[in-house]
Amino acid sequence: MVALFALVFFGILSCVTLIIGVGIYRGLLGSKKQIDKLWSDVEKSLNEKHAELPTLLSALEKKVSFEKAIIEKVKEVKGRFDAANTLVDKIKISNEMFNVLSSVWTLGEAHPQLRTDSLYEQSKNKIQKIEAASFKSVEAMNDKIYDFNFIVDQFPDMFFAQAMGYQKLDALLSEGEKQIEIPHEPKVAA
Repeated sequence: MVALFALVFFGILSCVTLIIGVGIYRGLLGSKKQIDKLWSDVEKSLNEKHAELPTLLSALEKKVSFEKAIIEKVKEVKGRFDAANTLVDKIKISNEMFNVLSSVWTLGEAHPQLRTDSLYEQSKNKIQKIEAASFKSVEAMNDKIYDFNFIVDQFPDMFFAQAMGYQKLDALLSEGEKQIEIPHEPKVAA
């Protein structure tokens, strides 16, 4: 009788452990998939922003060709962005482009012929909308990474996370209002 009770007890305990384990596994896997999706959104925003730069350059070259240094800097940074292989590199280069574009916007304010150019204004507005959307994606990414890190540190989830090769992730840090910086790309084991 005692053996039967012990067998039933351990059977129930094993089932409960299995159910909890499956729930934790699914939670971790779901969080990882959401983080991957958010990374994709951030990368899409960065690519859209840099795809708009030729239009901006065209307007700049027509209206303020005497500002060669800024035009060349935009071209140089865009070239490095196009050659970048990792999202981390693209984000770092986009931070630099954020600063270069700030100079372009200042230039636009100083030169009425540029301010009144519809191509320049359309391009500027589109880039600024993309930057705002990118900032929102970064904020969502930070929130999800915070949640993921909380789960990875929580008992008993930490044991499953370790078994799955998951570790805490670095959040994307936003500096100023829209600039994005990260020290290195978060690695989430598949």
